[in-house]
Amino acid sequence: MSKHIYLTDRSGAEADDRCGREFWWNRKYGIRGIVPAAEVLPLRIGRETHQDLQTIAELEDVSVESLEAITEDIIAHLTPEDRLQQKLMEMAYRRLGWLVAFGLYIEPTIRKRYETLHIEKEIVLDRDPLWVALTPDRVLRDRIDGHLEYLEY
Repeated sequence: MSKHIYLTDRSGAEADDRCGREFWWNRKYGIRGIVPAAEVLPLRIGRETHQDLQTIAELEDVSVESLEAITEDIIAHLTPEDRLQQKLMEMAYRRLGWLVAFGLYIEPTIRKRYETLHIEKEIVLDRDPLWVALTPDRVLRDRIDGHLEYLEY
């Protein structure tokens, strides 16, 4: 009897729990699945937030100047057409507010207590016959007792 090994991730497993057909169409059909032509807003916000928090976690120095440089870079990528769209600009400034607030008020506390081991690096959990691929947002080690923390934003 041949043994099957299935490789999945959390969102794939959740889709399969909801509906096996959803999982098939979204992940397997035509090798990569059928995906929307345009990124849906909640996914875009989530992706950008994760990128921003990863950028902050990777900074050597979380200072006002560093955060200002990041926000200026994000603003610089807005086209003149983008700047005329009120909804897009509101979302951009909300994003910048979250980024700066996290950098000023949350990140320093994390760094004081923890050492960062991994940021957005894939880990594969072998739970024979299932392999679960996951990408923790951040893996931290407590500076006092050395225990590991898995941080999801």
